[in-house]
Amino acid sequence: MKSSEAQLQHRGFIDDEDIRAYKDIKGLELVSLVQHGSPTQRSIAVRILSAKQGVDYIAVFIDALKIEKALYTKIELQKALAKAGQMAIPQLVDSLGAIGNNQHKTINNADIKKKTFPLARDLAARILCSIGPRSMPSLVEVLNNGSRMQKLEALDAIGYIVYHYDYFEIEETLIDAFHKSNSDPLVRWKTIKAMQGFVSDQVQKILQDIITSKENVILKNEAKRSLSKVMERRQAK
Repeated sequence: MKSSEAQLQHRGFIDDEDIRAYKDIKGLELVSLVQHGSPTQRSIAVRILSAKQGVDYIAVFIDALKIEKALYTKIELQKALAKAGQMAIPQLVDSLGAIGNNQHKTINNADIKKKTFPLARDLAARILCSIGPRSMPSLVEVLNNGSRMQKLEALDAIGYIVYHYDYFEIEETLIDAFHKSNSDPLVRWKTIKAMQGFVSDQVQKILQDIITSKENVILKNEAKRSLSKVMERRQAK
């Protein structure tokens, strides 16, 4: 059923005509609208500020995204941060695990039937996926030195970027993370999942060893899925 105009406005939907009506509003007023305006005003302000490409607005967008409920306004915020690209990476990395509450809390088989690498649930990680390989050096730093919460979400972003951009330089770092994950099933699960983007004999053997080991059945299922993706990619090369 088609949404009514009032429903769309409540969700923060905007069009070009809405933008034109606010074209003369200055930066500080726009920031105030992002923080205190109606859903449509918030969306308008985010889009206009995004066009200015100012690093000063990145923290405003991240803070807003942490509390935003309106669907289209959330989309505007995510697009604005992805558009900021390199400038936004440090603050997005700092926010890994802190935006949204849909992150994986336990291992599960939810993504087993996905045809490609699943998009991250954590919104900071999802935006870093959109930014792509430019995010990888900072994600590697998190994997080496970040908090557990940051590492968990960084692994999703790393896996996505490896899979979609053939970013194979991260392989040894990811394998090292796997070998250090014995006591943490969630880290281990996400690391196994992230291996599906590679094509090397080394990764193939690790996954085969997991499948024939005494690992948790969910981890073994994830290894089977990752191995099937590795084999598909090897055949395509």
